[in-house]
Amino acid sequence: MYSDAINLAKLSISLTENESNGDVLARNSVLNSIFSLEAAANCFLDCCDQPKSLSKSFDKLAMVEKYELLLLYKNREKRLDRGSAIVQKVSELVSKRNSYVHPRPKSIEPQYEKNEITERDYQFSKNSLLSSSMGFPENPMEWNGENAVQAINAVSDFMSMFLIEMCELTPKDSMQFLCDELYEDGVFKVMFGKEWSGHIIYARREWGVKSSFVYEPYLSASLT
Repeated sequence: MYSDAINLAKLSISLTENESNGDVLARNSVLNSIFSLEAAANCFLDCCDQPKSLSKSFDKLAMVEKYELLLLYKNREKRLDRGSAIVQKVSELVSKRNSYVHPRPKSIEPQYEKNEITERDYQFSKNSLLSSSMGFPENPMEWNGENAVQAINAVSDFMSMFLIEMCELTPKDSMQFLCDELYEDGVFKVMFGKEWSGHIIYARREWGVKSSFVYEPYLSASLT
């Protein structure tokens, strides 16, 4: 999902304003970024020694609460700072996802602009409201490739902080949580695809994404 988010953002940005589907790709990129957070939390829970009954309760928790609970299993000496910019950004992303996939009707005051053809002909103006933490348009229909890159950076920063700084895992150990493994010749081998490497390297080079939770040898090995 993380790799898909990068690829979708790349495709969205590559389209010109006159080409269709750029905004569709951007929205799907943002959603995949958030889905990757949820998938990662489930991977961590699966690796924790906990009763099966906890799984159902875990699903009902808010995203940040899930990571707070997981941190208790890994490092009880540290706590997530909900007031930090990194945590606030992912919280905002999750809130936007919830509003988008679980829409509720609401009344808005339309803003009109005069049409150049006739004074009686009006059109709706774009919703210019922006979110507080990330500057995302409140209206998902206005999300673009730049917003998709913002979401990727926010998720990458959070995962790097949570895994490396808070849980004190190495990038190699982090990959064991996040990737599928193949048991071969008595050894578990992490499945890390060539396509994933290309997308992650591209995001680092072009957008400055700091994915320090990714184990560097896996990137180079999968490209050879």
